[in-house]
Amino acid sequence: MDNPKETAKERAVRYLTSENDPSTWEYIKSDRLRSALQGAAGYEEPTPAPAPTAPSAGKVTEPSDITIASTPKAATMITEFDPTTALYYGDSIATGYGHGGAKGNENSDARWGRGAGRTLALLSSRPEGTFKGKDIVLSSGVLNSGLDLATVRQQLELLQGRGARSIRLLGAPKTGTRFAGYNDKLRTLSNELGVTFLGGYEAGDDNIHPKSYNWNY
Repeated sequence: MDNPKETAKERAVRYLTSENDPSTWEYIKSDRLRSALQGAAGYEEPTPAPAPTAPSAGKVTEPSDITIASTPKAATMITEFDPTTALYYGDSIATGYGHGGAKGNENSDARWGRGAGRTLALLSSRPEGTFKGKDIVLSSGVLNSGLDLATVRQQLELLQGRGARSIRLLGAPKTGTRFAGYNDKLRTLSNELGVTFLGGYEAGDDNIHPKSYNWNY
């Protein structure tokens, strides 16, 4: 019979034997006695695993909230058209805008009286790389040789194929009957090829050449 004056520790020592397994001492009703017995035997209660916690309420993370590292894109430099650095090809309209009105010769970029076919031949004769990355202003020569749109198309496609950065096509006089319909057809072709059409101009006393060559495009 247990001595009521015995302490839990004294009873633990008395109950402790080598055959006892402290982990099975659940049958001992007294929590103090069981703890003392297990303590004397060197047994420690296993630490209970933490209970899983439910996700806390709050803002739901959207894909847009996540910062994704990406390779920075190279900055794109947009250069405005500068008429002083452009290349001017074609007939006397081109010489007036880009070459001070000089008459030019067979090998000049622009020459008085040059027609569309000769302008195409001149462009074709230029070395590879001449037009690459350049702004081109073209007076196609149709004022001298007639509205040969097929040849003008070849001129524009050649410049595009050789890497011109931009192409600006000069038009015809806005008034008079000699060049009626030229500007509309040149505009349609330019739009089809993605070329800038500079439109018609106010002609001077000869009804052919611009009244002024001040760059107003």
